[in-house]
Amino acid sequence: MRSVMKGKDALVIMPTAAGKSVCFQAPALLLGLTLVISPLLSLMRDQVKGLQKRGIAAAHLGSDMEPREKRNVWKQLESGKLKLLYVSPERLDMRSFVLDLQQLRYKVQRLVVDEAHCVSEWGHDFREEYRKIGLFASELQLPVQAFTATANEKTQRDIKKQLGLVNPACHLTQQARLNLHLAIRQVKSSKMAFNSVLTELQQHPLEAGIIFCSSKKAVDQLYDKLRQNSWRSSHRVGKYHADLEDDERTEVSMKWQEKKLDVVVASCAFGMGIDRPDARFVIHVGLPNSTPTSSIGAARGFFGSSG
Repeated sequence: MRSVMKGKDALVIMPTAAGKSVCFQAPALLLGLTLVISPLLSLMRDQVKGLQKRGIAAAHLGSDMEPREKRNVWKQLESGKLKLLYVSPERLDMRSFVLDLQQLRYKVQRLVVDEAHCVSEWGHDFREEYRKIGLFASELQLPVQAFTATANEKTQRDIKKQLGLVNPACHLTQQARLNLHLAIRQVKSSKMAFNSVLTELQQHPLEAGIIFCSSKKAVDQLYDKLRQNSWRSSHRVGKYHADLEDDERTEVSMKWQEKKLDVVVASCAFGMGIDRPDARFVIHVGLPNSTPTSSIGAARGFFGSSG
């Protein structure tokens, strides 16, 4: 927090639930408008909702919003009422957005990059806008603070380079989570993968968790199978991916947060940062090809879970 208050560039690596968000949210109450770059709409909505419940003036700008909602956010920005504004990196690539920010009477004071490992992991070949964040910060002459729970030394160097951090204050805490259990199983067919998922669910009766699949089609297929076999599991199941209508995705997110769903079968569009304190497991069906092969062998065909 002292680094943020001093307006220094910073790289902060702290484990999940250690208080990363507080490190930039609390200073924003004293220092003025903070622009937060976040990777997922669902994650933005979740964090903004939590802040608003605490009486903190926060908002997001996203493609899921109606024009009147966006106008309301800009009115709050123009009045200087907002303390935190959440946007995706793609919005920084909109020239009109940059110009509108520059014309505000109450200027953006600092730029925060949440889930900053995405700058390195996604910015090179998946979401190129992540590589433009540093240019945006330089144009607006903003200090940049990057926060993440996961970054090895190579990723840390890449984050600093891509964001153009200048003599950043680096705060690295213990990343080992001794309360977590990790398991990887090799499966040879979709039937084996489904049976492995069902076994995991039966070992976590009535507990909450997320099941990630590598494609939207896989999400639909696994969701349908779980619904058909609901008698074998007591979990209430929903699904989430980018091809669903906006209101469907919003409904699933709300039901998950309100504990009306126990399990969500999802693509990476759902996000792992959704705040659900009682979540007890995360299952990955079909690990991504970028998973280090030195530790687990060829990633394709593997089933992983953590709890």
